[in-house]
Amino acid sequence: MKNYFIFIVAGLLASNIEAKVIKVTSASTDETNKGSFLYCLKHANDGDEILFDLSEDTIRIANQCTFSAEKQLVINGKNVKTNKNIVFAPTNDYAKRGFEIPTEYPGGVMTAADITFRNCTFAKFKMTAIRNNGKLTLEECLFVQNGVGGITNGSALFVNTPCVIRNCVFDSNESIGESRGGAAIYAAKVGSRLDITNSSFINNYTSNQGAAMWLADSTVVKLTNCTFANNRAIKAENEEKYQDAGKGGAIISTITKVSTPAKYAPLIYAVNCTFTGNEANNGAGAIHLYPLKGTEKASVWLINTLLLYNYNKNEHSDIVEETDINDVRFYALNSIWGKGGRCDDRKEEGCLIYDYTTQLPVFQQMESTETNDRPHISNNHLPVVSLAEGSIVIGKAATTIPGNFIFTEDKLEIPSMDQLGHLRSTHPAIGAVEYSSATGVTKTFFNDIIMYQKDRKLMVSCPEGNFNLRIYTLSGQLCMNTNYSGTTTVCINLESYPKGLYTCELTQQANRKTTKFLLN
Repeated sequence: MKNYFIFIVAGLLASNIEAKVIKVTSASTDETNKGSFLYCLKHANDGDEILFDLSEDTIRIANQCTFSAEKQLVINGKNVKTNKNIVFAPTNDYAKRGFEIPTEYPGGVMTAADITFRNCTFAKFKMTAIRNNGKLTLEECLFVQNGVGGITNGSALFVNTPCVIRNCVFDSNESIGESRGGAAIYAAKVGSRLDITNSSFINNYTSNQGAAMWLADSTVVKLTNCTFANNRAIKAENEEKYQDAGKGGAIISTITKVSTPAKYAPLIYAVNCTFTGNEANNGAGAIHLYPLKGTEKASVWLINTLLLYNYNKNEHSDIVEETDINDVRFYALNSIWGKGGRCDDRKEEGCLIYDYTTQLPVFQQMESTETNDRPHISNNHLPVVSLAEGSIVIGKAATTIPGNFIFTEDKLEIPSMDQLGHLRSTHPAIGAVEYSSATGVTKTFFNDIIMYQKDRKLMVSCPEGNFNLRIYTLSGQLCMNTNYSGTTTVCINLESYPKGLYTCELTQQANRKTTKFLLN
């Protein structure tokens, strides 16, 4: 049996020690190697920043790293030598968990680690990449393919205490088997609070509930300029133990233990967010509100938020509330969602309940007629879903929040920029991004291109003419580089490709489109 151990950063700190920058110069997993990450972590003082100066971009974690509960540290993963982000990954699939951020109670007084990860990638941890019991800030980070092949709640992030997330991507994480769900984020305790800005959750999968987020015990989450696309909560056909699986393709929020029930305490704030292409087979495709025993009253706030083309068993289903009609209140301002579920009649100021039979334009053409996926493209590393020309959401967003609309203690503001950093229009759109052809793909070209993977075959369709097609691995290794001419349809056999996440890039003249696909 292999012996797992926890690496604990120790040392008492004097208050007059000056913060400094520590450079990692070796990719060694040996904590006694003076330039290794583990050595730097062990000898860092409160307030220090750890940088990387390596000829390679991967740091292997052999056993869980636990930070000292007495330290405040910044881990800046932008590699000085390569200008790429450091990838934290397990050693030969040995490490089940990446990092533990603890809270301790020496002498009855709580102390908590205060850790910031910046410009880091966390990939392929079998259990949880980061378990947060202290204070955690994530900036410009990518969580990809965590939990694949394992059984865990919160494959990318397990949260017990407040967490701030900015400009991050959670892509293709899994939570399967006997786990509750939350392939990207699992928030486990009352008092857990998530503040998430300019971040994307795409292609996450669970066989239970809440592919992007499982919010337990009335956890509060504040979402601003966020995209949730193509996440799936799919209950297995032969599932007997978890009859309530398959709810909340993007988010499930369990409602219980609300501290101020008379005020309808907030569960979810969504400001300028987009939910589309998310899928479940036993509940809401996007947001599912699920009562537990002892349910008390709560509220959900939607401001300039777009929830459309989410599915339950291929039927449109954007929001579902399983509670009594008086247990949850919706406060919605200039938001759009579709028919389906138990929220059809919920409409507040400036809102629209979308009638799917009208087929009015909203998003760019779907990625594939074979699936419900929405096309997403990356700009400044953030995958987003583009609006169609003439989309009904353009010019429909509120520019200010009426003073009488908010009665909670939380401060809500409409962002002046969209998720990609573009200034909001004077007539702004509902959702995470403004309508713009500046996302790297022109309107006509984007609508005429279809790329999707099914049964290990990549299908490509585009206007007639010369084009170049490339396929890259997650690490950027080029797998294919082929020029085509005089054809409009290509079928590429991927049987020889190893399991993993790939990027396909099609270039035709000055236009370029990319898409990601996962091979199991």
